[in-house]
Amino acid sequence: MKHFYIYIGLFFISIGVYAQEITLTQIDYRQDMLLAKEPIITGFEGSSAIVEFDTLIDTPAAIAYYGVPHTEGKLTTPRYRKSAKGIYLDEDQTKHQIKMDISKLEDVHYDTGLIANNGGIIAYRIEVFDPRIQTTRAYDRQLRYKREGKPKTGKYTSLVTLTEGPFVDLVTHNSAVISWETDIPTKGTVHADNREFYL
Repeated sequence: MKHFYIYIGLFFISIGVYAQEITLTQIDYRQDMLLAKEPIITGFEGSSAIVEFDTLIDTPAAIAYYGVPHTEGKLTTPRYRKSAKGIYLDEDQTKHQIKMDISKLEDVHYDTGLIANNGGIIAYRIEVFDPRIQTTRAYDRQLRYKREGKPKTGKYTSLVTLTEGPFVDLVTHNSAVISWETDIPTKGTVHADNREFYL
């Protein structure tokens, strides 16, 4: 995950990097832990987004439910219209892969701008059965993508996706810290008061 901290002076317009020394602490295994490696989008195969993750123990093949986020109203959960079952990438059943065919959402019945905008944001939920407690664990994520060409036959590419934030912290009379996380390392820009601030 990539963290950004940008300092913006609101009155005298200045910028700097908020630096903090990071100390890593080993986290001991707990019974409530299941993922050994967070779900990440590794690319596209045709119109199918490939998500991979690892579990600490053998689990049944996971299922991903995916759809479009709500664009209107007060509902806060996405419309999970489609699903895809995962496969194993090893014999131990701890390395998982799921292919979500995004073109299935580029349809007049589900579309909320994915066709006209040549892409957009997809929300997905991965459900993994934890045999230790006989229940399913759910992990909600998002994918941002673009498409060159027509739906189903065009070239699909994943884009940088915000995973946390942006947040505004440490606000004073003349400054603030803006921070966010992305799924891959990238450079960021903040636009404020008709100006651009770069990391």
